[in-house]
Amino acid sequence: REVLFGMEGTDYSKIKQMQRDFKPYSELWLTVNHWFENSQKWLDDPWEQLNAPAVEQFVEDATKLMAGNIRFFRDRGMGAMLKIAESLKVHLDEFKPKVPLMVALRKEGMKHRHWEQISQKVGFDVYPDEEFTFQKALNLGLLDHLEACSEIGERAFKEFGIENGLKKMYGEWENILFSTMEYKNTKTYVIKGYDEIGATLDDHIVTTQAMTF
Repeated sequence: REVLFGMEGTDYSKIKQMQRDFKPYSELWLTVNHWFENSQKWLDDPWEQLNAPAVEQFVEDATKLMAGNIRFFRDRGMGAMLKIAESLKVHLDEFKPKVPLMVALRKEGMKHRHWEQISQKVGFDVYPDEEFTFQKALNLGLLDHLEACSEIGERAFKEFGIENGLKKMYGEWENILFSTMEYKNTKTYVIKGYDEIGATLDDHIVTTQAMTF
């Protein structure tokens, strides 16, 4: 705009450096704020509201950020900021081992039969009723059965994918009509539009083989 009006261009080159200088502070405060706003909610919010993949991503990203921030503030002798970053790192390190359990139990496809399998593995009833929370799962000692929960959760997720794949195939066949037409003057008939039907069938055969595998 300055050029259009024949004005001398303003030098904004310092802005990028300012952004780089400000980034460690911004990352620290935004991450700390997100942690203290949400960490207790992850434990106590209704089970169906818990977004385990998002929690897993945040903890992974925040752990990496804090490692970098700790080096940044330590190298500059910024004790107060370093203390905050180290404190958050401690919280993250304490919470991180619990995340795989959260992810396992909140896998898409977890149904009543899978919770029955978990109950059989751990030796007591575990079902996500209206009062169930991640804190309750921890209180029940499910972290001690992480391997079994992860195995069942992964199986539920695979079954979920297969079920969705089958539904998709059923839906595609609903729009296909098997109409016939007379073949020349032979008094015999052929299926009309077989190329489309054959292509769909071939795709579904390949998909079914992949599901079986």
